[in-house]
Amino acid sequence: ALVTKAIEAGIFNDLGSGSNVDIMVIKKDKVTPMRNYKTPNDAAALRAKIARPSKLNMPIGTTAVLKTTVQEFKKKETTAADAADVDITMADD
Repeated sequence: ALVTKAIEAGIFNDLGSGSNVDIMVIKKDKVTPMRNYKTPNDAAALRAKIARPSKLNMPIGTTAVLKTTVQEFKKKETTAADAADVDITMADD
């Protein structure tokens, strides 16, 4: 609930934010992504009413790719003690 409220504050106070709340529940044995957990400021109906000029729809390949770099990252090993250092506070809605 606390995380949801924080994300909603960003949605309503930042003009560049989206209109939905996505959260990730992380437990010791599994991770659960929750896409569109809440959609308090859904703009789909508004977007459907606006005709986007075709000049704004750039075809694939319009911008040339000059260089592609792929870099691999080493995975950091963590222990159970690392998770114990995190404090989680739950709040009611």
